[in-house]
Amino acid sequence: MPDTALAYRRPSPLARAFDLVFNPILVKELRATFRGLRFFYTHLVVNSLTALIFLSVLYFALREERKQASEVGSEIFSAFLLCEVLVTFLVFPAFGCTSIVSERQQKSIDLLLTTTLRPWQIVWGKFSAAMSYGVVFLFSTLPLVSLCFLFGGVAVQDLVVACVGILALAVLVNIFAIYVSAVSQNAQRAVSGGYAFLLLLGLVSLLAFLPLLLWRGPGSFSSVALALQSLDPENGFLLAGGLAYLNASWFWLFFLLATNRLQPTTGNRSTGLRIFALLFLGLGLALSLGFLVHNWASFGGDERFNATVALAAVASLLLLGTSLFSCEDRAASPRLRRFLERVPWPLAWIRLFLPGAVSGALFSLLLTVGVYAGLVFGMGSWCPAEARLAGSVGERARLAALADWGPPLVVFVLFANSLGLCLASALRREWLRRALLCGLLFLLALVPVVLYVTEANDTHAAAAAQSPATGEGDPPAGAGNLFVASPVLVFASTWKGAWSGADGGDGNAGRVPIRTTWPFPARIVDLFGLSYASVSALLLVVAILLGRRRIEDAPAPAPERGA
Repeated sequence: MPDTALAYRRPSPLARAFDLVFNPILVKELRATFRGLRFFYTHLVVNSLTALIFLSVLYFALREERKQASEVGSEIFSAFLLCEVLVTFLVFPAFGCTSIVSERQQKSIDLLLTTTLRPWQIVWGKFSAAMSYGVVFLFSTLPLVSLCFLFGGVAVQDLVVACVGILALAVLVNIFAIYVSAVSQNAQRAVSGGYAFLLLLGLVSLLAFLPLLLWRGPGSFSSVALALQSLDPENGFLLAGGLAYLNASWFWLFFLLATNRLQPTTGNRSTGLRIFALLFLGLGLALSLGFLVHNWASFGGDERFNATVALAAVASLLLLGTSLFSCEDRAASPRLRRFLERVPWPLAWIRLFLPGAVSGALFSLLLTVGVYAGLVFGMGSWCPAEARLAGSVGERARLAALADWGPPLVVFVLFANSLGLCLASALRREWLRRALLCGLLFLLALVPVVLYVTEANDTHAAAAAQSPATGEGDPPAGAGNLFVASPVLVFASTWKGAWSGADGGDGNAGRVPIRTTWPFPARIVDLFGLSYASVSALLLVVAILLGRRRIEDAPAPAPERGA
């Protein structure tokens, strides 16, 4: 008898790409929106207001007789940028913040999750639909900007760069609105929360770029384009790569967070975030090292020191954030547990990317060691060559502070992960563990700093009152204990020793406003590492005991049928 069953055929890459672009959610949302009158009226109002702003700017610019034509074109282009940014911040959240929460309010989210679509496909469909609405609004105003070319002052590349930047901003605003919609329970909270955060972000961005917006004149925007074109190819590539890296990183992060909100309780919510952390830190380290290595010879002593300290501080903060993986629950999905049982020994490293508190702690520690090993290797292999050619001993001492700060950071990350494991064994709610871990680390890092600054100011005031000619006076009593307790003070003490211990001949040794009577950095680092390593070992023992007790108190699994 012939077999009439149809064999399963894996779709081709072209078919999978077609399904990704023409997502069922996207097709359904576009049909429902473009066939309604709401979108038509909204589009008409937005374009009318944009045209009114353009004509108003053009009218007031032409009334001034002494104004040159290039200045008029520059003002019209400024109005275009302002209108596009307003449309991005006002129109995109209106569609994105209600995309997923509307399904929850209409009681259709459960039906959507029971389909063959995966959570990431649902989020991608909602994002693509909301992005399509906004792109229509953005590109419908492009004909108005052609007025700029009638007066001059704006080049075609300025328009291209502006459109690319606005599209990148629109992508970030849209994916953030989708994330807010995924975590909210009703549309009112989603819309109010999304617009409130975006309003704050818009105000901060406006204050940051206010000098550029106020800088007008003949060919002002062309001058900005020429300044960017004057960069050498390496710096231009690093600048473009850095901007694309930041934009893609924020998009990927919010996309993962929105997808995790739609995952079932037994779903894998950790693997994507761990891959993101690995690629985010790896690419960021590569771009930062490329920028420093390429521009090291042109930097002065202060610039080299500040760039190295900034890179070390940002990397330390990001690596410390990976300790949140130690607060996760273990894999609850039976399918994932069976997969873990079948993993052979040569592929045991895969467990680092799977859910679990222990695998999260190991992932955080290995990532910390890897990132700082790459940072020290890169800075020590390429940057010191310029310093040796210049005969600067101080530069090598300051770069060596990276290697000195590596072991204390690893020890503190070990402590943070041990604390996370202890909280994971004692508490059942994952959000409570992460909140407590962040709060405790924040207190350990900043409270000793506040105490030291307060006592140092009092000591300095008392010393100045007794003998004004002696200067700053001795450090406060118990300063060593405060240094050992806070990683921030150890970080500052380590870099202070490298900065003041060797003068590279540029006269910068005494310019850092930090007291030269701080405790010796090597002694502080040793005490810091010994203290936090001992506490970490104690926390690991407590975590093991609490974990065993939790396993013993857990109910026995139900017997299988037929047993």
